[in-house]
Amino acid sequence: MLHGLHRTVRLGSSCSANLVTHDDSLFDRPRVPISLLIFVRRCIKYINFNAYIQTCIWGTTFCTSAFNAFWLIMRNIARIAAVTGVTHFLSLIGKIAVVLGTAASFYYTMGKKCIGTSGSFDASSFDDDLPTDKCIVSSLVLPTLLVAVLAACVAVMFFEVFGTGTAVLLMCFIADEEMNKDDPE
Repeated sequence: MLHGLHRTVRLGSSCSANLVTHDDSLFDRPRVPISLLIFVRRCIKYINFNAYIQTCIWGTTFCTSAFNAFWLIMRNIARIAAVTGVTHFLSLIGKIAVVLGTAASFYYTMGKKCIGTSGSFDASSFDDDLPTDKCIVSSLVLPTLLVAVLAACVAVMFFEVFGTGTAVLLMCFIADEEMNKDDPE
């Protein structure tokens, strides 16, 4: 619902800018700056994400969950910002490590099998079960880049799940802490 409202505002802003003739100076420029619309869109997307988490936790309707999520975030903005920042940083480091580790291990393994340790074709570096005439790779740069791109896709998907899990656990922790703040257990 909130996302639809944002799209309506954005569409209205772009239509008013495109449909008006250049003679009318009042409507020459869009009234709402694009950067503001991008900010509003990101906020709505973040509230939607947390509203779905609240819906899963409490079983309330979406609008009620969006309202509760917004005020839960506002009451605990510093902790949520800190945990979210650390999560994004660790996800970035993890993605880089996965891509570099996968590409390096592929290059090392294929270099030992096909090119040899000296960088040129060396038949003595092959295992007995691998025929030497089957290796026709002259350079490992392109296959390594392909493996790195595939590793990046997998890493992005995995760390998206990691970020979602972290956000859910954080919301559950804060909600539990607020519910039981008077209870010492």
